[in-house]
Amino acid sequence: MGAIGSALSEQYGEKARDIGFHMADWNSDAAFVVAVHLFPEQFTLEEIADGVGMFLTHAPNHIRAACELTNHYVWENFPEDREAPPAESPPTSI
Repeated sequence: MGAIGSALSEQYGEKARDIGFHMADWNSDAAFVVAVHLFPEQFTLEEIADGVGMFLTHAPNHIRAACELTNHYVWENFPEDREAPPAESPPTSI
């Protein structure tokens, strides 16, 4: 079991290994995104476009699977402000 699975084993038990897999399998995609942010001049426009395409076709499925395994909600669309869960309100005085 990798570091992520080990870190989550107490909380998620047998699911931890699968969660770790889904969080780690797209590590090269994530590394590419970080590299482009840090060193954009090192990439051609074609390389950037290809890397973004690879990220978008690979990482989201793993993220969604990890969310399902951990019971975290994934929005299909970005929520409007009125749809987001309300922030805790401070107590009111009577």
